[in-house]
Amino acid sequence: MRFGSQVARTIDDHYREAITLGNRVYTASHRGDHRLALSQGRAALELHRGHGHHNQVPWVSIALSGVLGGLGMTEKATVPLAAAEQAAQRMLLEEMPGDVGENAEIRRSLQEAAGDKFHQWYERGRSMSLDDALAILEHLD
Repeated sequence: MRFGSQVARTIDDHYREAITLGNRVYTASHRGDHRLALSQGRAALELHRGHGHHNQVPWVSIALSGVLGGLGMTEKATVPLAAAEQAAQRMLLEEMPGDVGENAEIRRSLQEAAGDKFHQWYERGRSMSLDDALAILEHLD
């Protein structure tokens, strides 16, 4: 996959570069490399936001919620998950068929890990802007 993002970068195709980086979030997470997934997701978000690809930000945000969940940061994962789902709904976006199962698993695992706190954290995220919820990513490490 590195090749795909390198080609996109070479031809100055920020959209495809960001999509490739966003897809790496899932693959790195599945390998258990949550730190790599986090860095790839942050890079994808930076490109999408910097180039006005607002319709992609919720999807990368959901993938990053899965990464945070994998790192045991359940509350920090649930808040942006909810904000991303709310933003996608407001923008009338539909999940890509290949992402539906991944995103459902992220929601399910966060709900299971959070237990009784899930709805409280989820509602907090729904009441926030996606940008505010994503500020959580700036305060990790």
